[in-house]
Parts: sequence; C-alpha cells; structure tokens
Amino acid sequence: MKDVLSIIYQKDVFPNQVFNNEASSFIDRITGKALVYDNERKIALVGNKFNSYFQLPGGGIKKGESVKRGIVREVLEETGCVVGLTKKIGVIEDYRNRDGKHCITHCYLGEVAGHKGSATLSEQEKVNGLYTTWMCAGQVISILEKQVYYLKNGHVTFYNTGFNILRDYLFVKKCFDDFNLFTNM
Repeated sequence: MKDVLSIIYQKDVFPNQVFNNEASSFIDRITGKALVYDNERKIALVGNKFNSYFQLPGGGIKKGESVKRGIVREVLEETGCVVGLTKKIGVIEDYRNRDGKHCITHCYLGEVAGHKGSATLSEQEKVNGLYTTWMCAGQVISILEKQVYYLKNGHVTFYNTGFNILRDYLFVKKCFDDFNLFTNM
C-alpha cells in the first residue's frame, strides 16, 4: 500500500518488555479511525472509565462494508455525530503477537456534518463507560504526546491500548504536520 505511514511491531510499543508468545501467523483485521472536528475546530477523542487514555473514534470495519462507510458508522455510534470524510490521512499496520492479529487501520479527516447527537454504544462499550470529549488541537497533541511518553516509559499495562496510543499519535501528528488545519488553535 502506498499510503502506509508506519508498520508497528510489539517491540515498538513495549520496548522494555519480553513476551514469550510470538505469533507464527496473523489474521488480518481491517479498522478505521477519524480525526473528527466540529465547527469550532474542536477535535473528538474517546475515553473510557477503566483508564485515563484517549483515542480517535472508530473501530472495526464489517465484512462487506467499505472502509469509509465503516468509519462513518463507527464515529456516529461512538460520538453521535454524522461526519463527512474530507481527506485520507493514511494507513498504519500493526502486528499484535499476543492476539495473532495484523491490524490494518485506515484514518481519515472528518468534519461534523450535522448536529452533535447521542452516541449509540454497544453493550461492551456501555460496560467500558465509553465517552466522547471535545478538545482544541493544542490539548489533543499534548495529551497524545504525554500518552506516548507513558507508553515508552513502561506505564501502560493494557496491551491493545499501547498499540492504539502509538497508532493514533502517528495519525494525529501526520495530520497536523501535513494539512496545517489546526495551526494557531
């Protein structure tokens, strides 16, 4: 894929940990994320009640569903917002040895196309206490940089969260560096 921004391996996420479970094969999992902003140029991040880490809205793409349609669906479910996807940021692949998964995550820039409504969370998301918060660009990059710092210094103990932190930081950094959408915010 020509739009692959990065390939992340377990050693990139947890450089100071030794894992005994090296997967010999991986199952592909297609996912999608969006850097969503509203008319005030605030950016949506999702969090949960189990940890203090934030990530971009999005999730798994269903079989037979286009990536764009899946991202729009996931953002609507998690944030209650209908979005128009305006620009592809890129793709990040990661190899999660523990789960034997090769995640291929597509990320787009998305603008809120209507009013902010109520999220329609899955039962698991309700149990996890998933919520959306809106922040200015400076807050978002600061939070994501801090999360990467915690990750690299061994403070993140949730396996999948570690991958998500690094992946979302790379997407946001690429978007801020390349598109100049959020300068002076």
